[in-house]
Amino acid sequence: MCQSSTAYRLTDGAHQSHAEKRMTQGKILVVDDQESIRKLVSMHLRKRGYEVFSACDGHDGLEKALEHHPDIIVSDLMMPGMDGIELCKRVKADKEMRETFFIMLTAKGKIEDKVQGFDSGADDYMVKPFNHHELLARVDAAMRIRLLQKELRSLSDLKDEFLGIAAHDMRTPLTVIKGWCDLFSDNLLGELTSEQREAIAGIGQQAALMLDLINDLLDVAKIETGKVQLSLSRCNVKSIIDDYLHAQALVASKKNITLVNNVPDDLEPVWLDPERVGQVLNNLLSNAFKFSPEGATVTVSAARNGNFIEVSVADTGVGIPPEDVDNLFKKFVQVSSKATRGEKGTGLGLAIVKKIVELHGGKVRVKSKMGEGSTFTFSLPIEKRKPSESQGTKIDKNLALSEN
Repeated sequence: MCQSSTAYRLTDGAHQSHAEKRMTQGKILVVDDQESIRKLVSMHLRKRGYEVFSACDGHDGLEKALEHHPDIIVSDLMMPGMDGIELCKRVKADKEMRETFFIMLTAKGKIEDKVQGFDSGADDYMVKPFNHHELLARVDAAMRIRLLQKELRSLSDLKDEFLGIAAHDMRTPLTVIKGWCDLFSDNLLGELTSEQREAIAGIGQQAALMLDLINDLLDVAKIETGKVQLSLSRCNVKSIIDDYLHAQALVASKKNITLVNNVPDDLEPVWLDPERVGQVLNNLLSNAFKFSPEGATVTVSAARNGNFIEVSVADTGVGIPPEDVDNLFKKFVQVSSKATRGEKGTGLGLAIVKKIVELHGGKVRVKSKMGEGSTFTFSLPIEKRKPSESQGTKIDKNLALSEN
């Protein structure tokens, strides 16, 4: 039941600013258990030109946020039931509302109260009683930020779309070039001189490198635009790892690298996409081979850790400089460590690994020491869960209603 109260008087400024005269587009949700404050704040915001919705407590606010997806939420901190702190946490945890600008209003003005508000995810904090001109100025500033966020998001989506189209259009001719190189190399179009064979090999190598880059670009574009749908099934992790280790054995032997399989037979089945998890394994193994010298050892192990199965790929290679570790999983990042045979990479492999693991609801981490090697570990939840749950959960509206 929403609670009413006596009128709440906001201090008034002397003059109306130019910003107040400007009609501003945007949606704002006002959440307060005191009806007089809700009405007064909403009135000033509507005069400003905003589309305003109101809610009488945290539960009602969460329901309205799910329904309207406001640009800004102006919420009281102390409310019965779900308070402003919990509301802010719920909103910021939702992947579709995490960028919503949250302004906390409260009569609690101590430093520790403000810190608590910001720790919950609030973007701004105002102490009651407040001047409505200041509130409007803060809302205007927040709306400018939201508009810039939307513009940047739109540009990013356009960039991803362009990369996807360009990569797709480039893949076909490169595949043809690579195919012709293979035909020449296999003498299917006649004998080649040593000079011709060397030239064809160089062309084929560069075409293969470009195809890898294009395929990685397409993967990143699809994942970031939400076009990757995991085909989850309950799988035997050891069986999948065995298959991919067998496929990589020839690559390891060419560099005289020993592949060790330390995966136990009794691991619980896991809900996963076998093809995508195989892609993770391939990328991690390729990295391990690339940065390991001849005679090195690459070990794959797996074990249960709570509700997750953790898979590790460890090498005895050159290691990763500490200053590079934080940037490893960013797109187009190349570490300063040199591949032992000068192998080239796209700088997208580990970014793809991270995104695929997170789509499964897991995490990836790395431990490395210069001169001793690196260990990459990724986790997969044993129980079936929604894809991208670890990146921010989409709140179930029915759940929010049932809690109310």
